[in-house]
Amino acid sequence: MAVVALAAVVSVTLLAAPGVVGALISGLRFNPKQAGYTIAIEQACMSLAAIPALWWMPRFDRVFVGRLCLCAAVVTNLLCVGVRDFTAIAVLRGLTGIAEGSVMAMCLAVVATSRQRERNFALWAMGQLTLGAIALLVLPRIAPEYRSPVLFIALALLMATALPTVQWLPRRARASANALLVRPAVTARAAAALAAVLTFYLAISGVWTYLERIGLQNSIPPEAIARDLSIALAGACLITAAKPERAASRSPMRMDSAAWRNCSAAAAGICARASIAAHSK
Repeated sequence: MAVVALAAVVSVTLLAAPGVVGALISGLRFNPKQAGYTIAIEQACMSLAAIPALWWMPRFDRVFVGRLCLCAAVVTNLLCVGVRDFTAIAVLRGLTGIAEGSVMAMCLAVVATSRQRERNFALWAMGQLTLGAIALLVLPRIAPEYRSPVLFIALALLMATALPTVQWLPRRARASANALLVRPAVTARAAAALAAVLTFYLAISGVWTYLERIGLQNSIPPEAIARDLSIALAGACLITAAKPERAASRSPMRMDSAAWRNCSAAAAGICARASIAAHSK
């Protein structure tokens, strides 16, 4: 359960990206391009952080690194409060992404080496989808104008709340340097898989990130947008929960794709509403 909690906390920015973009535009007066770049930078850094993790995870204590990364994420989120400069925010979000990606890499490594890895991977995905759905549903209510300080403080509190769970992570895997050197093909395949995941998430986020803005520009109430996006993530969670062992055993990438297809359905619904609203004016 520690892995589920940690993975959900560090990925909440990705899944709640429509609300985060709203906070950056409404709270910091960023234009849509700047807000999108900020999210993309964080997501890219989060994904790329998994590549050096292939080197340091067998060598360093996971509990120590996990605490260090979560503390860094708390600090960077708090530093974002009150900052209004695009470059400064982009740098801070990039540093946050590196910390989040390092924690996520540890979570994936623990799941991959567990006894019931198919079931655990399904729980890993369900935790993220559930927290993302809650975040999308709650954010417009606690911050009607998507005030960015509320968002960054909430993210910092989430990271701080997850800190105690790090102690339940397994310690460093015992592997000799020679064992690592004789398996370059495995490392190359892992790096290729991480690059594929990076490309997949960046491509998806290009649409998912702007759904809240598309709805607002076409006079769709923020509560309706939040509800539709939350229902999409909840539906993806139900898909994963229905037959977790079967879904995860096919491949993690396919299960993620099934979840994101549900999110794409929400995108289509919001775009349809936008089209109807535009034609009714």
